[in-house]
Amino acid sequence: MSVPPQIPTEALLAGVKSHLGHAGDVRIRKRKPFRMPRGGTGSYFEGVELQIDGENVPAVLKLGRMTGGPPTREALFFGRYSADSPMRTPRCYGVGELSLTRDTWVLMERMPRGKRVSDWTLDETREALCNLASLHAMHLGNVTDDLPRPFTRDLERWLSFVPEGVRQIRSVFDAYPKLPRFASDRALDFLLALCARPEVFREAFARSPQTLLHGDYHRANLVVREGQPQVAYDWQFACFGPPAYDLAVFWNTLGLTTRRGLFGLVDVLEVGERCLSWDEVKDVYSEALRRLRPEAEVDAIFGCSDEALAWEIARQVTYMGPVMAESQADRLRFVYRDHRTIGGLAIRLLGIENVFRLYRTVFAEFEERAERLLKSKSTT
Repeated sequence: MSVPPQIPTEALLAGVKSHLGHAGDVRIRKRKPFRMPRGGTGSYFEGVELQIDGENVPAVLKLGRMTGGPPTREALFFGRYSADSPMRTPRCYGVGELSLTRDTWVLMERMPRGKRVSDWTLDETREALCNLASLHAMHLGNVTDDLPRPFTRDLERWLSFVPEGVRQIRSVFDAYPKLPRFASDRALDFLLALCARPEVFREAFARSPQTLLHGDYHRANLVVREGQPQVAYDWQFACFGPPAYDLAVFWNTLGLTTRRGLFGLVDVLEVGERCLSWDEVKDVYSEALRRLRPEAEVDAIFGCSDEALAWEIARQVTYMGPVMAESQADRLRFVYRDHRTIGGLAIRLLGIENVFRLYRTVFAEFEERAERLLKSKSTT
């Protein structure tokens, strides 16, 4: 088990005062680590009771701690970009010392629970695409050096992490024969072949305008409440790149929903048909983008759609391999080797097997896409 990070309360207070430009009374009344970490990437979370000039402010402390892959820049996004974002984000109260080489902590607004994805309306899904277009429109063509640029300047470095992710996924498959095979050997071989030929990605992404990307934009990372603006959180993959990439992430996860289970005590993951086709996703986004930036080169944006969809699989594998082999190893051992009866009941109860079904779908789609990209490039 990893040791929780030690972030002194004095450092949190200094970060809040610096970020807010506040010279008044700032106190931290209580800190409590979350019992169950959110997500599966190893990030550390605390609930924090913040007090600013006598007003109690519920907040969440997050420190991204990815177990593999390139370092993330969530704190840098919140420290420099979130305040002016046209897309609603959790309010940032403070960040640690910002760096271009590592991530640090973020103290942000604690968001209320939103709708389950299964309760979203089709209009709310379309609204999410329009909000994404507003983010892209604001930064289209304005690329700076502080956030990563994995699709252009940093491309080969980012791809260099993929082979280790593939190796770790294969090692996990070998160690746990009962673990669902969500990615075929053929799909993983195609991924390695694409990573060995970075020009396939580079030439396509070079033709697209670049903008600020959320980097992990899907409905489970949005808070939706009736009569209120949607709120996008989990910005640890923020970077600059082609707009089509954010849409690729959104599209790949459109079939994933949740429903209430076990007397309302837990959320069960489910997978169904995507509520919008890829063409419909592009149409909704394009219409919103053109309203804000009539000069936007929509054809150039979508000219790298296949490459963006393939890149999303590369990102997933980059982080999925270390997560499965390291930070989630105890859980996998419990469920798929040591306590398969109890573990099997738990994963059925929570719908975890449905997530594997989703991954089987997107990896199968990737196989066809990767084969097409490799063949197309070999004939040019």
